[in-house]
Amino acid sequence: MQRPRSPEGYAELVRQSLLETEELRKLYEAMQEGSYDFADADLPFMTIVDRQNERVLPFKRMLSLINLTHRQGLDSGEK
Repeated sequence: MQRPRSPEGYAELVRQSLLETEELRKLYEAMQEGSYDFADADLPFMTIVDRQNERVLPFKRMLSLINLTHRQGLDSGEK
């Protein structure tokens, strides 16, 4: 992936990144509305997250933890 060569290209890059995070925004909104359900399936953005290393995606661990919680539910502290 190359850096954009024009302001329009840069704006397009930002627009694309917003689309990629749309699912995360929807997840947050569902939590706020009380309509969120945990599910034993990966969140849609994990196909992208899993292919990146932490130098490229510094918050990869946070996204992975969100996905793990989505799949397994909240940590009740019980063993």
